[in-house]
Amino acid sequence: MPNVQKIADSELEILKVLWKDSPRTSNEIYDALKQNKPWSKSTVLTLISRLAEKGAVSSFKRGVHFYSPALSEREYIKLQANSFLERIFEGSIKDLVAYYCENNDLTQEDLKELKKMIESREE
Repeated sequence: MPNVQKIADSELEILKVLWKDSPRTSNEIYDALKQNKPWSKSTVLTLISRLAEKGAVSSFKRGVHFYSPALSEREYIKLQANSFLERIFEGSIKDLVAYYCENNDLTQEDLKELKKMIESREE
């Protein structure tokens, strides 16, 4: 399993590009990012290299290197969410929801949607 706890925000931008469409070359990744990120091609290559070292990106060569994510976006989100939950709330989803309820961070619409989710799980 890739070391996703150590993926930096800048590296995550590379993964987001690859989750949308892969495999891609480094030039294709650079082109996809250049409008929103003022990174040089060498910066993009460095980020790809770091992701490969962490096992988060795989590659193959057909004239040029093509890169693909080694885990899905859904897998990444699950690992990150579980890590956060474990570190901050000792694994308790109840404590996480209670925190948001107690701090008035949930709208009435949020509460309605959560109720629907809970009710559908109980059926």
